[in-house]
Amino acid sequence: MRLLPHVSEKAYDGTKRRTYAFQIPRDADKFAIKREVESTYGVTVTGVRTLSQKAKTRRRGRRGGGAITGEKAGFKKAYVTLKEGDTIKELSS
Repeated sequence: MRLLPHVSEKAYDGTKRRTYAFQIPRDADKFAIKREVESTYGVTVTGVRTLSQKAKTRRRGRRGGGAITGEKAGFKKAYVTLKEGDTIKELSS
């Protein structure tokens, strides 16, 4: 499974509360996410929350009939909470 750290202001703020955000494959379940984080980073996971981020419509070009519209791809995201005292050094500062 491929876990990509999700970088945003909200995700960075969550690291203070031992919660880390990852972009995950759409078919990943909570148990697989927990196993992957524990084996990759050597920490103990106490909770996993997932959500599917919807695709967003984007416009490019001038106003009127010449604008080109498209979609920014959606993705699935997981918020992983760690045991008290555990941190992921690569994702924290």
